[in-house]
Amino acid sequence: MMHQQKCRGSRHARFLSRRDCTLSDFEPETSDSGIHSVAAVLDGFISNRKQLQAELKADGYPYECGSDTALLQHLWTARGISMLSRLEGMYAFALWDPQESCLYLVRDRTGSRPLYYHERKDTFFFASTIKGLLGYTGIRKTLDLEGLDDYFAFLHPLPPRTFYKEIRQVPAGHYARWVSGQLEVKRYWHPICQPKENCPLEEWVVSTDTLLENIIDTYADAEASGGALLSGGLDSTVVLAYLSRHLSGVPSFTLGFTEEEAHYDERRAARTTASLLKSACHEVFIHPDLPNNASFILEHFDEPFGNPSALLADILFREAAKSVSVVFTGDGGDEAFGGYPRYRGLLWAGLYRHMPFCLRRHVLHPLIHMLPERAGGLHTLRRLRRFSEGSFLDPVDCYALWMEHQNSKERLALYNSNLTGILCGRDATEPVRQLMRQCDSPDIITQALYADISLFLPANVLCYGDRLSHAHGVEMRAPLCEGALFTHLLQAPSFLKVQHFADKQLLRMILHRQLPERKVSRKKRGLNPPMSIWLNRWLEKPGAWEHFLQETTAVDLFEPGRVRELLTEHRSGLRDHSWRLWPLYLFARWFNTPDPVLPTY
Repeated sequence: MMHQQKCRGSRHARFLSRRDCTLSDFEPETSDSGIHSVAAVLDGFISNRKQLQAELKADGYPYECGSDTALLQHLWTARGISMLSRLEGMYAFALWDPQESCLYLVRDRTGSRPLYYHERKDTFFFASTIKGLLGYTGIRKTLDLEGLDDYFAFLHPLPPRTFYKEIRQVPAGHYARWVSGQLEVKRYWHPICQPKENCPLEEWVVSTDTLLENIIDTYADAEASGGALLSGGLDSTVVLAYLSRHLSGVPSFTLGFTEEEAHYDERRAARTTASLLKSACHEVFIHPDLPNNASFILEHFDEPFGNPSALLADILFREAAKSVSVVFTGDGGDEAFGGYPRYRGLLWAGLYRHMPFCLRRHVLHPLIHMLPERAGGLHTLRRLRRFSEGSFLDPVDCYALWMEHQNSKERLALYNSNLTGILCGRDATEPVRQLMRQCDSPDIITQALYADISLFLPANVLCYGDRLSHAHGVEMRAPLCEGALFTHLLQAPSFLKVQHFADKQLLRMILHRQLPERKVSRKKRGLNPPMSIWLNRWLEKPGAWEHFLQETTAVDLFEPGRVRELLTEHRSGLRDHSWRLWPLYLFARWFNTPDPVLPTY
């Protein structure tokens, strides 16, 4: 879609559809009085639509809202920008205000739907996909080198960056306002993180239980065929449990792995959950074909996305699309209830820092780094090394370090001399620290949750869920990502979420009311693929090693010797470099396309 400021009143704009890539007119509706309303186009859904429509009627607003888009138009006419505080659901939308001659782009609080833009003089382009913007002439395909550095640090560029220097994305919980050729991007969601005082434990359990019930009730759609992704974990379990109260016979979909990959297989736990909740459990086996998987990801993300968990989401959505049109996921549960191991790591690091510095620096730290990191695919030793490195930093810097998959030293060793000269001294983790400092709670766990909700969840987890669900023609709904739930739980004491030996305490208390103890007490595994095993299996095939080297060393941004070193160490079993090699391969495949982006030194 584009808007030309010189066409202010005529609203000459075009929208590139996400699903079928056809053009549809972007035109305003007309009210009964003949006055043009605001123009709006929406990707996603407003979950509290009925409540908002009732509020409009109670305020004396006379118009019926036939769709979510019409609701946005009438809400804006009645309340203006303040309506953003009342919207719930998963959405991104563009809105033209004829009174202000102003264009707004808005993403929901957790960025569940994408929204990209490009500005040039008096013309403003925006679309739900990068390829939607690249379809217009005049946008130069110039590589954003800081976006590239973000990618090798976090597996994706950090918003507002993309891999393209002239294309930006609206961050989660932000709106972009474009008027008279001037762009303003502003955060509108500022959740309170101060813990509520004198709130009994039972009240937290009851209020959170009620909130979950209400959210999933508004997300459930009796008119659409719905299913749920199911692992052995608590997040997908709680979604299916509440969903089953509103919809009967909800099918579930879970992954199966080979005997060699048995550590990752959660079918047994998923079967138990499905049986308890009367869900028909569909078991899906994944047989990766990494070169084809890479092509599929690049086609639907429009740029490299290095998190290999996307491979698992791909096969699950592909299978679910055969029988349902809406897929519910447990995404957001770790950020809401404190499920990632790194949260407990912060607590343990606080205790570890009380040990004598000399013992940590000169004995334990070298000893940990001497341990052989076999390419077996498990993350324990890598996490232990990062834990030791972070223990010498203050808690905020420590957490920011843990969020990187490759630290600055490791990334600079990969880059060639020209790129190193440009990026040397750049701190990719500063956005993480900024978010933690913005949090109005002194509690380090709450600060980490706030940063992850604002950055990691939208840019990583929800990103691959959105792209891959749309790739297979299904709608993803993640009720645990609802802003109201995060607003509620960020005010809960952190001990209700994370303790030294336990996580998700509040969620477990809620589930105790519905499921047996053995199900509620199960430890987290996470949606991680056996990437090391898959990579080794592929590299054993004839020509695969040569293909990998040919693709990656052809990129004139990297040191060929370092690429070979990473590959050799991984294949020999000395180190697990799978989370470095897979993003590297994806980037090389994208960079080496016939119509490549151009680096600028």
